[in-house]
Amino acid sequence: MDALARRGATFLRAYTPTPHTSYAFASLFTGTYALEASRIGMSVTDTAPPTLAEALGALGYETAAFYPPAVFSVNARRLNAFAREGF
Repeated sequence: MDALARRGATFLRAYTPTPHTSYAFASLFTGTYALEASRIGMSVTDTAPPTLAEALGALGYETAAFYPPAVFSVNARRLNAFAREGF
């Protein structure tokens, strides 16, 4: 662990767009504010911004995320689109 810590970065301050993990993930992965991210998929006319995974995929990277499915059940009405698409 010490060797890993020496190679890593230390952040004296870290911020999140919202204190709730579900919305913070959505904001982080889409590069939008949490309120905007929570509205993605709420309307038929919505066009979702590309996600970080999609941007990296276009550059040839493969990505994966591991989190419990319940992360999007907290506010299912707003986050259902993310759960449906395997966000």
